[in-house]
Amino acid sequence: MKFLALLGIASLSSAAATPHPSELETVNTSLSPSHPASAQFSTWLSVFNSANLTLLTTYHAENTTCVENCPISPSLEHDVALITATGPFHIADVEYASENGTTVSVVLEGKKFLRYVRVKMVVNVEKENHPIQQLLFRPINTPLKMIPMSDKTRESYAKAYRPLSETLRKKVVDELTTLIEERFLDPSLGQEINAALERNMKEYRGIAGSDEFSIRLMEDIRAITDNAHIAIWFHEPYSLQSEQDEKPSPEPEFAELLEQFKAQNYGFGNISLDTESLPGRTIATLPINGFIPTTKFPEVRAGIGAIMSSIADSSALILDLRHPFSSGPDQNVAFILSYLLDSPDPLHISDIVDRDGYVNKSIVTLSADQLPFGTVRFAAEKPLFVLTSNETWNSAECLVYSLRAFGRVTAVVGETNTTMGFVAPSFDPVSIVEEEFGKGWWMVNVPSLKSVHALTGGNWDGVGVKSDIVAGEGEWVEMSDVEEVARSLAVRALGGRDEL
Repeated sequence: MKFLALLGIASLSSAAATPHPSELETVNTSLSPSHPASAQFSTWLSVFNSANLTLLTTYHAENTTCVENCPISPSLEHDVALITATGPFHIADVEYASENGTTVSVVLEGKKFLRYVRVKMVVNVEKENHPIQQLLFRPINTPLKMIPMSDKTRESYAKAYRPLSETLRKKVVDELTTLIEERFLDPSLGQEINAALERNMKEYRGIAGSDEFSIRLMEDIRAITDNAHIAIWFHEPYSLQSEQDEKPSPEPEFAELLEQFKAQNYGFGNISLDTESLPGRTIATLPINGFIPTTKFPEVRAGIGAIMSSIADSSALILDLRHPFSSGPDQNVAFILSYLLDSPDPLHISDIVDRDGYVNKSIVTLSADQLPFGTVRFAAEKPLFVLTSNETWNSAECLVYSLRAFGRVTAVVGETNTTMGFVAPSFDPVSIVEEEFGKGWWMVNVPSLKSVHALTGGNWDGVGVKSDIVAGEGEWVEMSDVEEVARSLAVRALGGRDEL
């Protein structure tokens, strides 16, 4: 789940033991049904916790006129995936409810891996159903007020949460810039970033909170470049979270992980088989929504192999990579490519190299005899189309980029001109300013490795993968649905209905 850290969700947590209210500072867990925003929040939370896409869709259609973050993630499908992974949330503290009824801010506690989140909701009180205008959902550290006075970890939290002085801010910046200088893949860009951070020290004087300071530092880095992949965050260490639990949960057992992977259908969506567009032929559409780890789990490889085999007899294949909600190591992509690149021998996909060009690891496909027993490849001579969007990122981009590099994709059909253009950085976070805040509170990840494709010598970072065809443009100006465009192209490629 390392990709979550890249998205600002930097820690996984087991379910926390809920302290008795008398052991805590004052908290309020009640929402007034007569307060418009509070009442709407209660309804939203109930629907959100259901993880039911139909209920969520109906609710948002009837109760939102959002200008920001509705749903809380890129799509309602993503919302369902999130709540499925986290388990339901309950109210830990109602922090604020405006007198005019428009706004409420609530801290929620999760059961599985988002321990605490702050949700702010703004509603329109001028309309009868008080529709949501704004819904902001942000993971946060455990609030100090949620830690009992008698808890042995409270002192560590209090130390980490202390207000920042100029000396502490400078210490954070000094250790951050040292890591960038020593590790960053692009030394000249690293110097530019460091100079900007040191120049901005005077602007940091009014920032007293570490959480706010980490966000500001990230903003200043991104102001220099959106493509550095340097990350700095302030987040409670998992070890402290575990100490608060009455019975700290162990790492998930293999059987539990396997059940989770099965429940996610190993990252694949529902396959559709079109037998009507061209009688006698089958056009399969296979959505890939996530990239599950394959290298450690033979059962996962077998599950993915069975899914890939189920479309092997199709006349043409449409891979839908428009909405991946997770990513993973390049080897996961190579496993899927093993079913699409019909080579008897392993194919060299990419190398992971450092800034001096040293190859840390090479990524290759599996040969035919290395694939799970009984699984079948999709033949190389059959038409293959890939659907993309500006949400297509990292592993999904690696997949389509590699298919194009090997000449295997018939056409990339996009909702937009290019994909996101995001290559996940190497993930080797370092704890800084430990003496001042404690170990693991301030973390920095500076990319020291990059992926270089074996055939192109480059990658898609910052530029994305360009679409061959954009739905609703050019020849397809009257057809805005990418799936419809791809099906029409598949029919044409199979020799049917040339008038398309």
